[in-house]
Amino acid sequence: DYYASRGLGDVYKRQVEDTLGVKIDRYIMVHDSAVKEIVDAMDGVDIYVEKPMHYNDYSGKLHINFDKGIHHLSGQKAVEYLRFRHDALGDIGRTQRQQWFLRSLLKELQSPKTIAKIPDIISVAKKYVKTDMSLYEMSQYAALAKHIDMDKIEVAMLPGAPNQKGYISYWILDPEKTQEVVNRVIYRDREHFDETTPYTASVLFSSDKQTEANALIEQLKAGGVTIKCTGNASRTHSHFVAHSSKTSNEYFNWLKKKNPELEGMQFIYDPINYYCADTDYTVVLAGK
Repeated sequence: DYYASRGLGDVYKRQVEDTLGVKIDRYIMVHDSAVKEIVDAMDGVDIYVEKPMHYNDYSGKLHINFDKGIHHLSGQKAVEYLRFRHDALGDIGRTQRQQWFLRSLLKELQSPKTIAKIPDIISVAKKYVKTDMSLYEMSQYAALAKHIDMDKIEVAMLPGAPNQKGYISYWILDPEKTQEVVNRVIYRDREHFDETTPYTASVLFSSDKQTEANALIEQLKAGGVTIKCTGNASRTHSHFVAHSSKTSNEYFNWLKKKNPELEGMQFIYDPINYYCADTDYTVVLAGK
């Protein structure tokens, strides 16, 4: 067994606990082979490939060839999409793609045709996924997948900066900002939502979303939001990025009722606002 011979699951669990100062009750560790087999058991996953991706690593037997657009990815193609890192953002871009992929995977798991395949998926997971959960626990969580509200899910990347020693790349965490993420995402430390609280925002958009962006800006202003910055964005997925503790999922869901353009956006928490201006949140409208 790939993991058992190395004990990597428990090692990584301790590393995460020591780094973040949290207690992890259960872990799931997924290798490329697990992704491939699980996606195949689901008969593939629909993914929007945000740009042309072409890369060949003959020594590593990795060959990636995607055109921009919607793709129905097989297990092998899903692995290739997740492993692509040869763009300006490097590992950051790869991490973002993994976040989009997980959202699409969860959406697929909630479809009636996939729910019927959960026993097959669990069988594959039992073989390829390293976890300290029992088979019963895995089946219970899988059954709960259809009830997960994706609009209440927050994702975050630990704040920091890239560094390199020799041929090895590192991500050096910002201790203060990382603690903010831990407090927010794990301990749910956030301000209570109040409709009278003033908010500031930035709105970024791709060139083909100018009209939608202008309409959103006016709607936000009409709702009392101060727009501090607008501009073009090269981002390839629409998303909502909270920067302050008062920008909660509760506020975001309330905001979506007044601004339908925000429906379906992934909610991301990032206390380091490098997008446009010092605001409570940033909205990115990306075209296809």
